Amino acid sequence: MRPPPPPRRRLPFPLLLLLLGALLATSRALLAQAETPATTSTDEFDLARPAPASVITTIRELRDLAGEQAADPRLVRVTGVGTYYEPDRSLAFIQDDTGGAYFISGYNTARPRARRTLPVRVGDRVELTGLSSLGGYAPYVGAYIEERLPRVRALGTSPLPSPVRVEPGRLLDPSLDARWVETTATVREIRRFERRLLLQVANGLEEFSVLIPGDLTGARLPSDLHGSTIRVRGVYGAITDANRRLVAARLYTPSLEHLEILDPGSRRSFETPPLAVDQLLQFRGGANARVHVRGIVTGAFPGRHVFLRVGDAPLAVSTDATDLPEPGRELDVVGFPVPVGETAALHTPDFRPGPAGPPPSPVGVAPSDLHDSRWHGELVRLEARLLDSFASGHEYTLLLADGGPPFSARLSLPGGVAPPDLPNESWVRLTGIAYLDQAGQPVAVQPGGQVVAAPARGFTLLLRATTDLELLRAPPFWTRGRILAAAAAALAAFLLAVVWAWLLRRKVAEQTTLISAKIEREKVADERARIARELHDTVEQELAGIGLQLDLALARVATAPERARAAVDLALRMLRRTQGETRRSIQDLRSDLLERTDLAAALAEAAREFRDENHAPVHDRIEPPSAPLPALVEQHLLRIAREALGNAARHARATRIDLALENIPAGLRLSVSDDGAGFDPARPHPGHFGLQGMRERALKIGARFALETRPGAGSRITVELPHP
Repeated sequence: MRPPPPPRRRLPFPLLLLLLGALLATSRALLAQAETPATTSTDEFDLARPAPASVITTIRELRDLAGEQAADPRLVRVTGVGTYYEPDRSLAFIQDDTGGAYFISGYNTARPRARRTLPVRVGDRVELTGLSSLGGYAPYVGAYIEERLPRVRALGTSPLPSPVRVEPGRLLDPSLDARWVETTATVREIRRFERRLLLQVANGLEEFSVLIPGDLTGARLPSDLHGSTIRVRGVYGAITDANRRLVAARLYTPSLEHLEILDPGSRRSFETPPLAVDQLLQFRGGANARVHVRGIVTGAFPGRHVFLRVGDAPLAVSTDATDLPEPGRELDVVGFPVPVGETAALHTPDFRPGPAGPPPSPVGVAPSDLHDSRWHGELVRLEARLLDSFASGHEYTLLLADGGPPFSARLSLPGGVAPPDLPNESWVRLTGIAYLDQAGQPVAVQPGGQVVAAPARGFTLLLRATTDLELLRAPPFWTRGRILAAAAAALAAFLLAVVWAWLLRRKVAEQTTLISAKIEREKVADERARIARELHDTVEQELAGIGLQLDLALARVATAPERARAAVDLALRMLRRTQGETRRSIQDLRSDLLERTDLAAALAEAAREFRDENHAPVHDRIEPPSAPLPALVEQHLLRIAREALGNAARHARATRIDLALENIPAGLRLSVSDDGAGFDPARPHPGHFGLQGMRERALKIGARFALETRPGAGSRITVELPHP
């Protein structure tokens, strides 16, 4: 009988309330800790929430971050004025009393053609809050915690800061990065892009670019901007290489309002006397002054080039203008000269068309002479052989030669105009502008101090119209292409004939093998039929005679014992003769094993049967032949193996017999060896024909037969069959 359980003790009610309150407080603390993550993950950052004491409040503090400090995001809250804003490219700058910095102003959303931007304008005074980030050159303000953009709070408007003056020679100054600056420069090139205008300018000997955002493709720029001296204000932007080194500068100017023309250089240049081509690169005073030339237009290619003949010298002028004068018109050009080998060309030009005149005459020249840079921009006429031609879009390209290196010619086709139909290998006459490949032209200084430019690496002939291309001679029938096609066809026919002969020879070999195998099978069948006939004619008759003699002996055994004895002796002699005849006939029969399987399996089966029937210690090691064997060869090899196994079992008194069939480099080897008594092969053994029969079989199949034996040392029979 179990004792009654002790009475349960109940907690006092006040103590229970106290424990429940402690448990509730602990749960709230754990929940609050779980809801306050150690890190905050955003789309761009995985950052520790910074402590209020580490907030950066001036741009100078932001830019003073270096190394690991710049790589560790910190909270930034600065107040300043927006100096540049281009939300389409997430490009914006802010500046306070201590400096300037870049900040992210927009990003693409998941929806196509959608974009989120900050509500900032140039001249807005804002409070910018975000996280510091290591930039490509200096630290910048990135996204705020849990957001993809900084936070902006508008505080009103403010005038732009006083610009920092950039003097010549101070362009690559790291302290200018992201600050509002001002400088003077000479405009060398104007390039228009979608919603952007890029000016390439020079301040003394230093060149930089000025970027002005907005849809200015149709805007009318200030007159005489090319070559003029301007005052420009903007945000200094550093351009760096892969190692974060300052290598160039760009001014981000908010609008054309911050650009002022100080000296209209184009108008002043047109008033100077025109120069000859060989004077363009000579000293004139003023490092950035443009030159004035006057010549006759020889070719005009809208958006790319216009070519002049100034006196007797050609001149190439690069331009993006599309409204160009026609050939024969006099043209005044003002532009910046650049060296091209031993001559010069003009870039960023302004034009003043003059009176029209007759088209200029081309200069006859051989293509081999056009590698001299002095021909660059000349209107020439030459003859050459057409190698190939193709059209791509609105441009038709020809590949030509005249016995020397090949060269190309290009023709711009208006919409709807088909390219000329010229056959390859024809001779044509071309009229066009020689445009030399002057990229990377080396120069050499002669002992006397003279500088000589190396020849141009190649040239292209710019055709002005389809009339500049004239067919002189049609190609002969046996052109290079047709000769190559005929040679290819002859080679293909020869290869086809070789392949056909090889296939035919292979087919003949296969048929020959099949016929040979069939003949062998028929030979074996005929031989079996012959032996069957012999057995019928000899063995059966002998057995019948033996039966008669035995019947006679049985009948006379009681009355005439002597005659019965003579009949028995005759029957025994007839039986021995029948045994010999039967043995010889059976040895020539093909084993039925080879009717069911191949040689390797037949040898293995013969070894097993011999081992089971004679209780002989036979060990076999058999490899399938590497190539199929004729039926007669397989039959003879099987008979040799059986005869050798029988001799070893009957006469050698061996404790081990080895049967092996193996592939050797020379062909196939069959061997039977034993560790028995052996014998002297020089001594004849009357009444035994096994060795002689094996030799004859090996001779029939073209194999080499070898016997190795001596008394007391065992025997080894080897048959080596060479490859067919």
